[in-house]
Amino acid sequence: MWNGLLPTGTTGGLIFISGDGRVLKNRPEREALRSAGLHGFILAPGYLKMPVHQQASLLLWKWPEIDNIVGLLAPPSMHEDTGRQEHEAEANAAFSAGG
Repeated sequence: MWNGLLPTGTTGGLIFISGDGRVLKNRPEREALRSAGLHGFILAPGYLKMPVHQQASLLLWKWPEIDNIVGLLAPPSMHEDTGRQEHEAEANAAFSAGG
């Protein structure tokens, strides 16, 4: 199985990021991810409607938050992003204004 190819003994664990929330509803997929010992982050559906460069920008913006979660919790863990947050809207407004 694919999870046998993952490295073991990594500090802080490995993460996966997906825009497909069905992995949380599909029991075999959910169990496979849990047995792999990963931190999972499921993006809100709105992310997939953005151009790829904006998706990447928002992930980079959120990276300190993701890193903090990974550092606090032991794997496996699963997290859903419910959508845009205030700081993202502020960053986009500043970017749009040229700031």
